[in-house]
Amino acid sequence: MKRTIKPTKSKIGILLLAGIIFSGLYQMTIAESAPDWRQKMYGVEVQRDTYLKAARQQISELKTKVEVLNVKAKKSSRAARLRLEPVVQGFQRDLHDLDKKCMDLKNSGVNTWDEMKNDLDASIKKLRFEIESTSA
Repeated sequence: MKRTIKPTKSKIGILLLAGIIFSGLYQMTIAESAPDWRQKMYGVEVQRDTYLKAARQQISELKTKVEVLNVKAKKSSRAARLRLEPVVQGFQRDLHDLDKKCMDLKNSGVNTWDEMKNDLDASIKKLRFEIESTSA
């Protein structure tokens, strides 16, 4: 005797419900294991904004030091002024370059972020050292 299984509405409903639950669990597992690109981009944006805010603060402090040097050069003797003015102008060009690097970093993609960030860090440190060496 052959027995045939007749699908009833309740059996179909249970199978559909099981499929939906399994699908939902599977999607939750995938979502938990790897953040989607929007979350990743948001994290990068927050990191970028925080870093740029700190970098701009450092650049602002360097600009203040350069202005102090500029005032000092103008009040100095002729020999000191002739020595300091070109140095101060060089620092001002370097500060302009740092501002440009900040803008480039702000507009950079995820792939170039680390390289550009490291370049900006190195440039800030180098300029800070040069300014402090001149100030001493």
